[in-house]
Amino acid sequence: MRRHLLNVIAALSLLLCLATVSLWVRSYWVSEWISWSSDGPTNFNIITGRGKFVLNKVTQTDGSSWQGRGWQRSGQAPYDPIDAWQVWSTERLTIFNVITWGRRASSDGSTQSLTVMLPYWLVAIVTFAFPCVQIIRRFPRDRRIRAGLCPICGYDLRATPGRCPECGTVPEKC
Repeated sequence: MRRHLLNVIAALSLLLCLATVSLWVRSYWVSEWISWSSDGPTNFNIITGRGKFVLNKVTQTDGSSWQGRGWQRSGQAPYDPIDAWQVWSTERLTIFNVITWGRRASSDGSTQSLTVMLPYWLVAIVTFAFPCVQIIRRFPRDRRIRAGLCPICGYDLRATPGRCPECGTVPEKC
């Protein structure tokens, strides 16, 4: 059961990786701005452009709320979000020159913004890592089963095919 669950998670991670790579390529032709707001003071944004992925949270601090509710989307000619970074944040922190985090408050104090910018390649690597680990872990186990060895400890099961005398594992097939 656990192995099947890990396989499903690996498959979903691989699909997410493929979606990330396709959005990464698309970001060089179209910059998109996807926004969600409710009747409350918080608005969430996802911005893409020139290989970068930006998550942005804007909060109204003056007691007002956003106009409209739900999802909004707009597309425009591609631009590099790093160019607009000066507008989005006054406090910035760059981690390993890859991940950029920033926040800002408007001059009148009516809004606060928190922004995180990631390159698409980092998201693609992270989502591709788990399927790779699953595939690499699978090879020695399959080789042991085909050779008549215990899939857990590698003990030779040719004399005792029903159960491993070393660790007690019941093999799936001998």
